Amino acid sequence: MKQRLLPALFILSLALFQSCKKDRDETPKEKETVGMYVLFEGSWGQNNSGIAWYDLRTGQSDANYFKTVNGRNLGESAQDLKLYGNKMYCVVSGTQGEKKSFLEVIDPLTGKSIKQIPFFDANSEYMPRSIAFAGGKAYVSGFDGYISRVDTASLTIDSRLSAGRFLEGITISNGKLYAANSDYNYSGDETTVSVVDIASFKKLYELEVGSNPTKMATSENGDVYVVLAGTTANAPAFKRIDSKTDKVTASYNYFVGSMAVSGTRVLLNVNPYSTPEIKPFDITSGALGSNFITDGIKVDIPYSISINSLNGDVVIGDSKSYSSASGEALCFSSEGKLKFKFTTAATNPNHTVFIYGNKQ
Repeated sequence: MKQRLLPALFILSLALFQSCKKDRDETPKEKETVGMYVLFEGSWGQNNSGIAWYDLRTGQSDANYFKTVNGRNLGESAQDLKLYGNKMYCVVSGTQGEKKSFLEVIDPLTGKSIKQIPFFDANSEYMPRSIAFAGGKAYVSGFDGYISRVDTASLTIDSRLSAGRFLEGITISNGKLYAANSDYNYSGDETTVSVVDIASFKKLYELEVGSNPTKMATSENGDVYVVLAGTTANAPAFKRIDSKTDKVTASYNYFVGSMAVSGTRVLLNVNPYSTPEIKPFDITSGALGSNFITDGIKVDIPYSISINSLNGDVVIGDSKSYSSASGEALCFSSEGKLKFKFTTAATNPNHTVFIYGNKQ
């Protein structure tokens, strides 16, 4: 392990979790971003997913921090990484037929694994894809068509709901789960989003949205956005759902590869396979703005976008090429100017988790 990273993490642990030593009358300290974890998916079939770490206080990074700390690779085809409470949750999809599907629960202070929750049974894998949280529960969509509910206290799957087919992106709004029924075979048959009531954990209905829904996100006003990847016969699109009425209220002819939503701010990677650009999306007018990157920095293959809710920084994951030996994470200011970049140990960096502490 790179010993030089340890002091920063120790300081971080004090900043985040030893508030009991503070004087009750002390003025709360201003927060700052002290580090970031970047999940990289790796190449298909190579079992080389992992998590990189960048320490903003020292400027040091570890391209494969999860392996450094835990002595093993994260797994095959890791898809999602999110922070909830005092734990990070990583969705590792695995490979069909090999029973390598897990939900990896991680201590964000150290990067160490707390528990691997198996996402398979005696018959098959659940092939988990995306995760969302509400009321002390984690909800994980799966290609097997089920949503698995995980109790975040006991770290066990406490219920599974048959909700659709080839479930991909999942998001939460107004007490409901929205899960995309993706078109795994690009046949044109899958065109809906499944809606689930969280309180009863029962499926309500399916909403018709269009061909091959994949990614989903919720803005601050409760609107749900869905990326339609399309098929060979159906063009891609981007749509808005009113979560109060569960009606599609707007449709845009945008070809979106990835997106990030933070509050009312939405960034889209448009035309991902031809002339990719990261552009802001106006949630009121639906119009796209100019290229987010304002300093001329070139991103070869923008694979992911993440927005830091504390300071507006944006991390773009650059795949370089889908089969390259490594990827790159580039951190831009909210004005679109590059602040720093660092390498991930394998390609396809797909999610960033920001870690905060007290400003020194």
